[in-house]
Amino acid sequence: MKRQFLLLFPLVLLLLLSACSRRDPPAPLADPADPAALPDISGDYALNGVDMTDAAYGGTLHIEPAETPGHYRLTWLLTGGVQEGEGRIEGNQLIARWRAADPKASGTVTYTITTAGQLDGLRTVDGLEGISRETAYPNE
Repeated sequence: MKRQFLLLFPLVLLLLLSACSRRDPPAPLADPADPAALPDISGDYALNGVDMTDAAYGGTLHIEPAETPGHYRLTWLLTGGVQEGEGRIEGNQLIARWRAADPKASGTVTYTITTAGQLDGLRTVDGLEGISRETAYPNE
């Protein structure tokens, strides 16, 4: 339990700091990236979303490489809690499975990677109808 706290504490701190910082309007989305020339997607992102009930949400997304090339570990700090997942690159898309600890929920997300390293995609929740839309902008 202590190890989990130590791992999550820096992410929660990052979320609090980003919530208090000045926010400029999001940049327009760049063109989808060429699969042969993808930008590095590792790092931290500001995330905006609209869920399947048309409610807006926000948060941060942290992406780090996994042991296997082309695979990544993802952590979302959203308005409703923390979610973790694993994903892989297919073409110019990052396809991931996610799960939340409380409440127990899971699903998928498919992001298209842009030439500017932005992520734009759709999220599903297992067992529920509808799709959420998310856009993640790299923190500079």
